[in-house]
Amino acid sequence: METRLFALPRSPWLRLSQVLLLLVTCYSPTYSQTILNEEFWYEYQPEVWVWDAGKVKDPIPDFNTFTQDELFQRILEEARFVLSGMVYGFTFTYTPYDKARKMEEEFLLEPYQWIQRGDPNLSVVSVRLEGSRVYVRVRYALRDFQEAWYQGLRSNVLPATSGMGEAPFYKGQEGRMKAIQEGVKNAIREYARTILYNKPHTLKGLLVLDTAPRMMMDSGLYKAVVNRAILRLEEVRRYQVH
Repeated sequence: METRLFALPRSPWLRLSQVLLLLVTCYSPTYSQTILNEEFWYEYQPEVWVWDAGKVKDPIPDFNTFTQDELFQRILEEARFVLSGMVYGFTFTYTPYDKARKMEEEFLLEPYQWIQRGDPNLSVVSVRLEGSRVYVRVRYALRDFQEAWYQGLRSNVLPATSGMGEAPFYKGQEGRMKAIQEGVKNAIREYARTILYNKPHTLKGLLVLDTAPRMMMDSGLYKAVVNRAILRLEEVRRYQVH
C-alpha cells in the first residue's frame, strides 16, 4: 500500500467539521457500564527526511496525493480494528521461526468479532491538528452483552503481556496495521518464553488489548507499543521428540 500526501486547505477547521459530518453520524449511546475513549493520529505530510533507507532496506517510494476524506477513513478503519481487539480480542495462530527445524514463521491474527461499520455506539468526539498530524478521538460505548465479555476477559486469572512492533512508514495504513500486528505477535512470544522451556511448534489463543497501542514514528518506521495485552493461551503444539 502506497503512502500518499495531501495539502491542507487554508481553512482546515471548516473543512474538518465538514468531513466529520460526512463520515460520522453521532448518536447518544445507550446506557453502558464501559465507554472506550481512544485517540488515533495520522500523518498528512510525512517527512521524507526521517527516511533511513539503509535501516529499513527499502527504496524511497513515490508519493501521491490523497483527500481528507480518505485520511479520515483510514483513521476510522484503524480505530475499528483496535477497538474490536479491545472489546472482543484477537484470535491468533503463531508458529515461531526455527532455523534448526527449517520452520518459517507464520502469524495469523483476526478480531474475534468486528465492530461493524456504522455501529451507532461508535462516534468521533474531537479532532485536532498538531504539526503535520491529525488527531481523532473516538468513543465506543459497550452494550450489555459486550460488557459481560469485556469484563470476563479482564479477570485476574488471565496473564498480561506487552510487546513492540514496527513496519516501514511509507506503506501508510498497511504499515501501521503491520506494526500493530507485530507488536501483538511479540507480546505473545515474550509471554511464551516465560512459561515454555522449549520453542513450541504452534501457539493458538485469544489476545485482548487493554488499551490502544501507542503509535510512534522513528527513522522511517512506524512503531506500535502494545503496553498491556491480556492473553488466553488455548493450545500449545510441541515438536515431537524422537
